[in-house]
Amino acid sequence: LDPRAWQPAMASARALIAANEVDDALIEYRRAMSLAPPNNPVILAEIALAFHYAGKDEEAAKLTKQALALDNTLVNVHILQAELALEGRDGMTALGEADAALAVSPKNGAALIARTDDLRETARLRTSRNLHGRTLGTKIVSGKPQPGDEVVIFAP
Repeated sequence: LDPRAWQPAMASARALIAANEVDDALIEYRRAMSLAPPNNPVILAEIALAFHYAGKDEEAAKLTKQALALDNTLVNVHILQAELALEGRDGMTALGEADAALAVSPKNGAALIARTDDLRETARLRTSRNLHGRTLGTKIVSGKPQPGDEVVIFAP
C-alpha cells in the first residue's frame, strides 16, 4: 500500500468542506483515515474541524484532544480548542489554548487573533508586556468573563 494513498481522499474532503458539503467531507476524511498510517494527527485535526463546522462540537473536542496527544505542535488544533472553549464560555481554557498556539508559533496571525478573542471573555485583566512586538497583552487576575473587557493594546 502506498503510504501516500490517503492524500487524495484528504484533498477531496477539503474540497467538499470548501463547498460546504460537510457530511460528504466526513465520509472522505474517514476514508483517508482508513488509508493513512495509524494515528495520523493531521487527519484527526481536520475531522475535528469538519465536526465543528457541522455543529458537532463534542466529537470535535474529542478529536482535538486525540490529535494533540499525538502532536502538541498543531497550532490550528490549539486554535480550534480555544474556539470551542470560547463558545462554551470557558475563557480561561480558551486563553490557555491560544497561548499554547502562540508558544508553538509566536507570529501566527490566527493564534494572535484567537488570543485577542479569548481575552475579550476574561474578567479583571492586568496589563503585562507580551513577547509579540508592540502588542501589549493582559493577564487574568480573577473573576468571571465579561464581554467587552479590554484586551489587547498596540503600543505607540
